[in-house]
Amino acid sequence: MKQYKRLIKALISPNVMVDSVLDINLEDYYTKGFRQIFLDIDNTVVGLTEATCNLDIEHWINTAKKVGFQVFIVSNNISWIRIYKVAKQMNLSGYYFAAKPLTFTGDFIHQKHQLDHQKTLVVGDQVLTDVIFGNWMGSYSILVDPIERKSNKIKKAQYKLENSLLKWVGLK
Repeated sequence: MKQYKRLIKALISPNVMVDSVLDINLEDYYTKGFRQIFLDIDNTVVGLTEATCNLDIEHWINTAKKVGFQVFIVSNNISWIRIYKVAKQMNLSGYYFAAKPLTFTGDFIHQKHQLDHQKTLVVGDQVLTDVIFGNWMGSYSILVDPIERKSNKIKKAQYKLENSLLKWVGLK
């Protein structure tokens, strides 16, 4: 049982947990050798009912690009229009219906742009998709608190399960 718990802990444990993407010290991560950011959209940088990034998030993404990061939107959202709007607003490449935690889309982006998995920050609000996605690729996963706690019943149940798992492995 201990090996099983260790395996689950390694898979679901983010490298870092922060309140918001705004709390991520971009210069520090760049100095440590990270060069790209795979950024979730829904409830990570844009609220569930919003169509575009607010000015604080826009400034953070522009700062990331100025520091030297390549930033990619990687979302499970099936609405290409939603992803396109945010990608266009921020002048980013956007990938929708990514099927996270499966790594197909991440591997495709790494191969297409000749990137190194180990130099990638994966930022998102969900353990069962974003964190596992990042960890499974061998990237550095950063879990942020969701922007909106008000969500549908499925998301509420998922967040509850994720919190229970994080408590079970001693991270909350």
